[in-house]
This record gives sequence, C-alpha cells and structure tokens, in this order.
Amino acid sequence: MVIDTHSHAYFDELSLREDDLLSNMEKSGVAFAVQIGCDFDSSAKAVALAKRHPEKYRATVGLHPGEAQKMSFQRIDEEVEKLRRLLERERSMVVAIGETGWDFYRLSEDPSVQAKEIESERRAFRLQADLALEYGLPLVVHTRNSGRATLDSLREFGIRDAVIHCFSEDADFAREALGISSGIRFGFSWILTYKNAKTLHAAAAEIPLERILVETDAPFLAPEPVRGTVNESANVRHVLERLKTYRKEDPETVERTVFENSLRFYGLSENLFH
Repeated sequence: MVIDTHSHAYFDELSLREDDLLSNMEKSGVAFAVQIGCDFDSSAKAVALAKRHPEKYRATVGLHPGEAQKMSFQRIDEEVEKLRRLLERERSMVVAIGETGWDFYRLSEDPSVQAKEIESERRAFRLQADLALEYGLPLVVHTRNSGRATLDSLREFGIRDAVIHCFSEDADFAREALGISSGIRFGFSWILTYKNAKTLHAAAAEIPLERILVETDAPFLAPEPVRGTVNESANVRHVLERLKTYRKEDPETVERTVFENSLRFYGLSENLFH
C-alpha cells in the first residue's frame, strides 16, 4: 500500500471527479491521501473533503508562501488566526500545519517590493511553525528557489518535525536538514520520475529510507508515465515504483517502509486500512 502525502483534490481540475479519484486510488493500491491547505478557504475545502471521505482522506491547514507574500502583516495574522480556529473545530480531521515555507520564484523584481514580500513570507512561516509546535503537529514545508532560507528557518524557528514537500534539492541539502533534526522528512514527487533529474535521483538513493515520503502534489504536473494528464493521487504509485529503482533495499521493504513513514509522520492509525 502507498499513501499520497500531498494532494489538492479540492482544486477545480479534480473536484468534479471526486468518486472517480477514489476509484482510481483503489485500482492503483493507493490507500489514503492527505489534502493540503494553501490558505483559509482551501484549508476549509480540504477539511470538508476529509469529512466526506474519512476512510480515505485527512487534511492540513496552512498559508502558502506564494499567498502570504501578497499580504500585509495584519492580513497574515488574521488568516493564521482563522486557521487556528478551523484546526480547533476540526481537530480530528487535521494532521499537519502547512503548506508554509519560502517561495522566491515569483518575487517582484523591484527590490523594495521584494523585501516586503520576503518579510511577509517570513511572518507567515514563523506563525505556522509556532502553531505546529503549540498543537504538536508536523509542518509541511514548501521551498522553491529558497534552499538556504529554508535550512536557516528550520534552525531559527525550532522546527523538529517537518516534511520538505516536493523535494527538489540535492543530497547536501538533505544531509544538512537531517543534521538539524532527525524528524525532517523528504517528500518525493513527480520530479523523481523525470530522466534528467540526476541530482534528485542521487539524493533518493542516499537519504535514509526511514525519512522518505512520496506524493503527487496533484493536480500539478503528472509523473513521466502519464505526463500531459491532470495529476491525481492514484499516480503516486508511479513515484513509489521509480523510488524503488534507486534504493538498495528490496522493493517490498521500500513500499512497506514508506507506507509506515507516512503513517508515523501524519499520526495515522493503521486501523484505518483494515
């Protein structure tokens, strides 16, 4: 069995295919998926989806850095407070905080605007890291064009239990992150299936198996075997199968270990699957 540890099945591309997505998961041996919030509205949608299908989904609540960079400090504070209230109301459905983190890919070219955007991202990240610590939940960390800032924040914010989602860094990044905390995990996505991602393939071979998760980041880019289609949780099977080719462990051990990693990270009970 395999768990898709990062999906957005409430997005328009997937939301009208709710039953179809579940059927495809079943056919691919995908036991479960975690629906990731990007702001208050999408977090509420993720929670609602989990409540409709508690045997297949759980949710996170979070504020994506790409959203946070557009906001004032006051708006960020208000948004995070709304996320806190949602978490308290729906505690049984919420398994993590995020996605949060850093995204320098879409920053303004104007230096003064860029500085404000970065400070907004920082405030949102710090508040969500504090929220995760307060509630004893793991953190889902987004990092794009911001590897050094991410590593520095893991230290500064005291983050101990987190996944670097859609991992696209190298083995050096992973070693440094693991040196900060043994509770850091790495979520491998569709990128792993691309032939030219040699640096990532090397990282997948080196990172301790007990620290690896797999994900789709659906509905965004699909794995190589189904490239050009709308991504969905069933496709996490392609990521897992590719991961097996880079590991020295036998395929059954890889599948079982990654499944158990996912359960532990999100605090899920194996009884869900019996």
